[in-house]
Amino acid sequence: MCRILEVHRSGFYAWRHAPLSRRAREAQRLETKIKQFWMESGCNYGYRNIELDLEEAGEVIPPKNNRGDKWNFVP
Repeated sequence: MCRILEVHRSGFYAWRHAPLSRRAREAQRLETKIKQFWMESGCNYGYRNIELDLEEAGEVIPPKNNRGDKWNFVP
């Protein structure tokens, strides 16, 4: 795979084992909450109701994530 991507194996494994960034950890935490609210709704809530639940829980949704990539994980 490294040959196809034209990267060194050492660089690939260093990247693979690097800790998640602060932004990635925050995105995971927010994704977990969104999944929780969606499952609690019986898998019926859309983004508007989930955003209301997040606001009630005191979460601040970064503007870049609004109605964008944060919904891609919902089946």
